[in-house]
Amino acid sequence: MADQNHFIWGEGDEMEVTIEQPSDPIQDEIDRIDAILREAGEDPDMIGDAGPASLYVSRRVLNAADILRWARAQGYKDLLAPDDLHVTICYSTKPVDWMQMGQPWDETIEIPAGGPRMVDTFGEGAQVLLFASHSLKWRHEEFLREGASWDYAEYQPHITLTYTKRESETPGQPYTGKIVLGPEIFEEIKSDAI
Repeated sequence: MADQNHFIWGEGDEMEVTIEQPSDPIQDEIDRIDAILREAGEDPDMIGDAGPASLYVSRRVLNAADILRWARAQGYKDLLAPDDLHVTICYSTKPVDWMQMGQPWDETIEIPAGGPRMVDTFGEGAQVLLFASHSLKWRHEEFLREGASWDYAEYQPHITLTYTKRESETPGQPYTGKIVLGPEIFEEIKSDAI
């Protein structure tokens, strides 16, 4: 970017000199982005740090077909779709700054086969598979340390299978195979279902 300056040496002596000012690459990039935003009808001055919002964090079950095959064999009906199987890690109705919530250690989590597993009923009849995971509990506690709320007595990793009660009164055998969970998904809370 060139800047023209006038220099006066003495009475009546005036000379115009062009001095090249060094370009600032950061400012040039800011100006370029501002121009793009203005062209798109956005006000670049209105874009800034996002405010606090409710937070729902989950991980999808990547091997949902295995778990649903087991659930059908156990007599569960009206099973959720494979894409709907997930584990909730955070459900904060209290608005929080998402950028303060940190990052998980692993993109995916594999809960090995075996270990403590149970099938239980939550709420008004949701049939859930309970399992243990230090990694998920640690991450849940990290959200709480950073200011997130949790409206339940405790955090228990689980996968909701169906909202229809099983016909048999006996709980059946829990799924004991591995559970593979995908990356964390951050969303604002849209409903009361977890």
